Amino acid sequence: MKLMEKDPMIIFSRNTPYMAVNIRKITKDGEGDIPLKEVASLCRCGKSNRKPFCDGSHNKEGLDEERSEDCPTSRIRRYQGDGITIIFNSVLCYHSGRCLKGLPEVFDRERRPWIKADAADWKRIAEVIETCPSGALDYELKDGNTFEVTREDGISYRKNGPFKVTGNIELRNEEGIEPFVKERYALCRCGKSRNKPFCDGTHMENPFED
Repeated sequence: MKLMEKDPMIIFSRNTPYMAVNIRKITKDGEGDIPLKEVASLCRCGKSNRKPFCDGSHNKEGLDEERSEDCPTSRIRRYQGDGITIIFNSVLCYHSGRCLKGLPEVFDRERRPWIKADAADWKRIAEVIETCPSGALDYELKDGNTFEVTREDGISYRKNGPFKVTGNIELRNEEGIEPFVKERYALCRCGKSRNKPFCDGTHMENPFED
């Protein structure tokens, strides 16, 4: 794979770390920015002693980088509302809870169906969906409605959590795997996700040490 392009991207192949290319910094929530070189190796096995950077531990410990055969690539449901259709890809959800906290009248896990797309103004719904870090939630607008979002290209993470990628950062790999929502997606950092390279929340049940 070529690394000469100037656009920001994340590149990986079998048995390699994530290679962050032309990305100026990575942000740890609550602690600030860490400058990155033009090409930086980021751990995806969960075993590095230099997290978030790779230290070669995957060469000794092994890297289970195969997605589970019984894990579907997508499981999509659509919820029709007034001016908006909410799209939910449950395979990508790692339960960050931002939708539940942002609009509990629309998103409620204790209710069936758990999404009521007509329970709030479509602009507010779109605004909350845009905060979904995994891209599990997306939307389509109706009747010529428009909603614009400006994002800075970047990678961020919190202690024991996935890499959250935002903006125009291409995910490039030999398998041709693409994010469901290209402007926001979450990459597995613990090495245990069934839906690699994307986070599926496995780190919450089987914590790894950051």
